[in-house]
Amino acid sequence: MRVSNLLKKTMLFAPLKDEDLETIGNITTSKVPIVFHAGTVIFKEGQDDKMLYIIHSGKIRIISNIGGSKIPICDLGEGAFFGEMALLEKAPRSATAIAIEDSELFLISRSNFLRFLQTDPIITSRLLYNLCKILSRRIRAGNQRLKAYISNQKQLTEGEDANLEEDIKHIFATL
Repeated sequence: MRVSNLLKKTMLFAPLKDEDLETIGNITTSKVPIVFHAGTVIFKEGQDDKMLYIIHSGKIRIISNIGGSKIPICDLGEGAFFGEMALLEKAPRSATAIAIEDSELFLISRSNFLRFLQTDPIITSRLLYNLCKILSRRIRAGNQRLKAYISNQKQLTEGEDANLEEDIKHIFATL
């Protein structure tokens, strides 16, 4: 499969023209996908990594370490991408990515991406606008998950308080 055909199916690059996709295909680190076998850690939370990953085939799980527990954030499949924050900022990875089945990925380095952005302002504006929309959706989805988690924790706490109150009433009723 040509890289440009995969890019066309990727949300980030879908609005671009075929010739633009060809150009982006040329900035991937390899013309053939890189294989990551099931169980392989692609990158770890806190690690420095300057790559965007595009899934040609397989499944990747994004995991975050929260309070010592590894919490799955999402599973991604063909045509999805991850690691986009490395293109925008020089910060350590905020999560871990693991291949949960044999996966083939194309990679775009931060330096190649930034060079590409300087080639054509119209393509750059389309691409960055689309990236902003995707990041906005991801932040919104993360906010919804956080609200659900907090609501669930609050219900558990309130439920525990209610049970404790009933237990206390029962103890005093038997005295």
